[in-house]
Amino acid sequence: MSTKHGVAGNRDFLIIGGGLAGACLALEFRRRGKSVWLIDLPGEHSASRVAAGLYNPVTGKLAGLTWKAAAIFPFLEQFYAVAEQTLEQKFLFPLPIYRPFRTNQEFDSWNSRRSEPSISPFVQNAFSSATYPEDVKDDLGGLLLKYGGYVDTRALLNGVSDWLSLDGSFLAMDFNPSRLSIGGHGVQYEGRSASTAIFCQGIGALENPWTSWLPLRPLKGQVLKIDTRLSDERIYNRGVFLVRDKKDGFWKVGATHEHHAQPGVTVEGREELEGKLRTLLQRPFETREQSWGIRPTVPDRRPLVGVHPENSRVWILNGLGTKGVSLAPWMASHLVDHLLTGTVLPEDVNISRFYSLYFKSQKTV
Repeated sequence: MSTKHGVAGNRDFLIIGGGLAGACLALEFRRRGKSVWLIDLPGEHSASRVAAGLYNPVTGKLAGLTWKAAAIFPFLEQFYAVAEQTLEQKFLFPLPIYRPFRTNQEFDSWNSRRSEPSISPFVQNAFSSATYPEDVKDDLGGLLLKYGGYVDTRALLNGVSDWLSLDGSFLAMDFNPSRLSIGGHGVQYEGRSASTAIFCQGIGALENPWTSWLPLRPLKGQVLKIDTRLSDERIYNRGVFLVRDKKDGFWKVGATHEHHAQPGVTVEGREELEGKLRTLLQRPFETREQSWGIRPTVPDRRPLVGVHPENSRVWILNGLGTKGVSLAPWMASHLVDHLLTGTVLPEDVNISRFYSLYFKSQKTV
């Protein structure tokens, strides 16, 4: 039996992992006329699903541009807008981000750099006195940033799985590496065939022998949902972010940065976020919900993209860390370009920079 995107048991690519990396990869392959299998069993604590979905071009105490912001941020909004049309769902919400200054030093640092051509396109306005005093404590003013917003990641991921299910391309199952067969003509898993397997498993890569050598570090993040009265015309960001969920009207607040993978929410995590909220918010709030997820980070803070050191049928897209919403479309596009047209992967994201870890791990087996 044939389908619109390939013979029932055969596709061009097998994608393992349906978080942001895998979902964006599936969208990009299909946009370019290629068929995919996508294997995923969505977990309640998947980092991609728990995330508030914020994308923010200016980060850090010194208000610096995030990595490759000039290329990534215009691209991501275009990518998600096309995905909305494909999936016939709304999940992209561009919004300005307001960053109140914490100290006079922060204001002075910004003032000395405000005319820099790299950062000025991302700044909608800069204020030197309180601008939204009814909502937040911003006596020193702050920056109102452009090219920010959020993606409803749960709606996006559910939309991709539902869309792929229409022709049987979504496989709702746990992935067992021992059942993956790889040969000279392609890969097979549970009776499904493809030319290439691409692992996009996030922190789950550490449990997969094909990818366990990668230098992924778990970064746990806890997120709150609060009830408060704020203007939802912007996102607020100082110490924590506040993003209003348009579905239930509550505000997502986060996130903690805990360098471990211990499951569950904690009192300490809640108290940390609530303490930061009190230094930012002018209005009272009530915590309604607390959730957690584990993000896959890399020591050099760059994604992991490329081919397995010893098997050209196995590829990897991982390590998006805390910036999955902004990095996933751009990295997926680069990987698809490379696989379909042979364009060179950017050196600073290519997993070849860590091949020595793989060969070292093989010596100890």
